Amino acid sequence: MEEFEEYFRPLSGHYLTGGPGSQCTDALLGLLCRTLGRLDAAASHFEDAVTFCRPSLQPELAWTLYDYATTLSLRNAPGDGERARSLLDEGVRVCRDLGMLPLLAKIEAALGERAEPSLYGLSQREREVLGQMAKGFSNQEIGAHLHISQHTVAAHVRRILQKTRTANRVEAVALATREGIR
Repeated sequence: MEEFEEYFRPLSGHYLTGGPGSQCTDALLGLLCRTLGRLDAAASHFEDAVTFCRPSLQPELAWTLYDYATTLSLRNAPGDGERARSLLDEGVRVCRDLGMLPLLAKIEAALGERAEPSLYGLSQREREVLGQMAKGFSNQEIGAHLHISQHTVAAHVRRILQKTRTANRVEAVALATREGIR
């Protein structure tokens, strides 16, 4: 791992592109240092990454704020708790502005603001309907299982699609599968 850090250090202040994804080099260095247990170096790299991303790389900024806050929580030096909270608060704002709901759920969980962090604001009944959708049931079958009308099921499905920002039932079911909603 250390050889990766040595390789990427000269690229600090740049944005890597290509391959399956792109990333701010400083954020990558922060992740590498955190993995190596070098939390002071990781925090320094993440601070640089936040400065680099803030002007125009908002999605990358959101992830960097989360990773930086996680690193500070692990390091737990004086002042780290307050700084981590501040970073997470900014991350919430960025995620809400961009509609980055999965990351928003992670940040809210880190902040302790939601008992079940990855549920996208779904009500208990909407989670039940989504679970039935994940099992491949039609609206009619879901209604029979949950003892509600097809019209009510359809209304729940519409709200699920809106809250999860998915385009259709297939995307909603894929999300449910990823999030473990049954």
